[in-house]
Amino acid sequence: MAVVLGISLLLVAFLAAYFLTGTAKPAAGQPLRDLAVLVDPAGTETIASVSAPAALGRFKPVKGDFSAGYTRNVHWLRFTAQAPVTGLSLLEARPATLDDLRLFEPTSGGFIEHHTGDRQAFAKRELNSRNLIFKLELPDIAPRTFYLRIETSGSSKVWMSLWQPDALQERDVANAAGLGFYFGLAALLFALNLVLWLRFRRQQAAWLSLHVLGHAMTYFGFYGLASKFIVPAVPEIGDGWSVIGLMLYLSSLAPLYQHMLRLNATSGWSRVLFRIQFALPWLMFPAYFSDHRAAVTSLVGNVSIFFAVWLLLQALRFWIQGRVEVVWLFLSILFALAGPGLYALGVQGWFAGSYLSTNFHLYGSLSTMMALQLALAAYLKASREKNAIDLLRGERAERLVAVEQSAKAQLQSWYDEKVGLLVDSERQGRLLRRTLRDLHDAQRLGKIGLWETKPPTWDLTAMSDETSRIFGASAQRPVTSAEDRRRCFVPESWQRLQVAVKESLISDNPYVIELELLPAAGAAQWIEMRGRAERDESGQVIKGFGTVQDITERRLLQETTAAGIVESIANRSRSEFLARVSHELRTPLNAVMGFSQLLALEPVVCAQPAIAEQVELIHGAADHLKSMIDDVLDLAQIQSGGLRLMNKDCSVGPLAAECLSWLEPQAEARKVSLHLNGQDRVCLAVADHRRLRQILINLLSNAIKYNRIGGAVWLSLCHEPGSDASIAGWICMAVSDTGPGLTHGQIDSLYQPFNRLGAELSEVEGTGLGLAVARDFSSSTVAGRKSMI
Repeated sequence: MAVVLGISLLLVAFLAAYFLTGTAKPAAGQPLRDLAVLVDPAGTETIASVSAPAALGRFKPVKGDFSAGYTRNVHWLRFTAQAPVTGLSLLEARPATLDDLRLFEPTSGGFIEHHTGDRQAFAKRELNSRNLIFKLELPDIAPRTFYLRIETSGSSKVWMSLWQPDALQERDVANAAGLGFYFGLAALLFALNLVLWLRFRRQQAAWLSLHVLGHAMTYFGFYGLASKFIVPAVPEIGDGWSVIGLMLYLSSLAPLYQHMLRLNATSGWSRVLFRIQFALPWLMFPAYFSDHRAAVTSLVGNVSIFFAVWLLLQALRFWIQGRVEVVWLFLSILFALAGPGLYALGVQGWFAGSYLSTNFHLYGSLSTMMALQLALAAYLKASREKNAIDLLRGERAERLVAVEQSAKAQLQSWYDEKVGLLVDSERQGRLLRRTLRDLHDAQRLGKIGLWETKPPTWDLTAMSDETSRIFGASAQRPVTSAEDRRRCFVPESWQRLQVAVKESLISDNPYVIELELLPAAGAAQWIEMRGRAERDESGQVIKGFGTVQDITERRLLQETTAAGIVESIANRSRSEFLARVSHELRTPLNAVMGFSQLLALEPVVCAQPAIAEQVELIHGAADHLKSMIDDVLDLAQIQSGGLRLMNKDCSVGPLAAECLSWLEPQAEARKVSLHLNGQDRVCLAVADHRRLRQILINLLSNAIKYNRIGGAVWLSLCHEPGSDASIAGWICMAVSDTGPGLTHGQIDSLYQPFNRLGAELSEVEGTGLGLAVARDFSSSTVAGRKSMI
């Protein structure tokens, strides 16, 4: 269930980012034609030299977007642009981390130079935008040839589009919503992990908070937000903002995954890998601002990708070994390789492509952070359960050992005292016989028997009746010889007994060992044997003696009690965790829904159908996630026993009609007709009004969603007499529909949480919790014997 919930959260976050960043339906800019590049290694070329007819053959055509990776060369781009209308047009160059861009616009008298870049103070830019934009006043719509000079210490990777102001504004609004969603979620995860670290001192939470901070800082600089909002007057800091975030992101990989995978005690080359990944980004950090930036970037990027692949293999190995929580770490590494990893290869010039260079790495970053958060939750849950089990076992073992030692010491003292009476008179003899009878009864009640052996064959020379009963000894099945006794034991237990006896003879200390008998060997299944050797004055062993106790019932009691306590702790921890995480998620979701509603009321949004549709998608995604969280909270509250019903008189007929009226829009959308039968044959019932309405809505909603187009749904009410005088009667409610129906196998799994019986592959939305919550609400109501549904 936790895996299904986590994957659902990842999908919702991914889809929200996909629609919010405008990738699903982006505004269209005018493409550029005839893109060609001229490489200027010395940086001495001028607009006069590159625009001269002699330089025409020096330009090399470029297919798609331009990407040269990390290089110190200056590049001149020549391209043709044609505006659809005259007047103001905007030429956009991305990404926003390019250092120095100079655009040369052709005029009748030569060229007009436009200058921008992230090393230019924000106030000096031609347009107040986080992106790099040139303002062009085009007198006609004739095609024009422009020249763009690019000089940057980062990746020489650029894609350009010619926009009309309204279209660019529409695209920026959609992207702003997407970036707001990304940075809002990152801030939430950072604060959550910081609280976990301060509250519980978990190192994993501290490193995860730094890792999330690195993600956020990297993209805050990459999208030009740092230069616009943080340091608009200091372009040098804005230029290095994403580099600092990237160093923090890459270096925190090592300690984060080392703690999450529990590799703290690793040695040798594994420890060297972690130390290299942690230290290398910061050691190479000064070189990012030198002429060696290309080589340093390739080194750090390739080492980090190799390290991520190695971590992926380690996570897969632990997953195969049975560590379920590692599945989230495995997914997080996959997302990191698919998003930021591919982007790291792209900026090194391995491939060009605007899709991978714009938003895909942002989706990978978002999915990586969400998967790491789920991995931390699974790790904390597993650690808490393990600590509880270890503590329980330790306390119980100490208590049982203390009780048994005290009992055996008392029994041994009592036995020695009674045996000493054998040297007394006849009176003492009668007392001895009575004492031996009492001892026999005590052995029988305590299921403890005595035995004695002698070397060299170590056959039993004496044993009590209780010893015979424990081993199932009889005339047909003797146990006096060592070979006979060997047949009574499980082979592994017999080997352990032989080792214990040999060590006792060497150390001259008594041995205590628990052993398992074969099922058909005797009356007992588990025994505890204690014994030691007796020596003469010369030190030779003359006999061995000891006790044997039937501990079968004690072992069963220990296993049953420990299993029950562990299950109780696990259920309570799961419910507490779900409630806490759901509560933490509800606050930002409410904020997202509220701001999306406010955004929908803005005039600029109402006037643009595309923006209004994207805002509606924001609200719909958040509302769907909130509904799923409410269902999870209801299910966790029911399973933890925290549900409280408020039963009172309830008018069933009007309530049923109200539920049908609520669902009429949903039914009309699927052309399903709704019918209510028996409304006039029922009256009042004692039930929880709100929970009864929730049950009916869940059942009717399922009947509508999984019905056929043009089908029908019936809600039938009837009254049945009570089975005894204390109950006036029952009101039965039945929901039927004309859907495709279910197989016997599907009916057996109908009420399993998150199991949609294959419907998850269809277009019908749902969480798989509605029927499970409805059934548990119904069971709680019946348990109170107030009403029946």
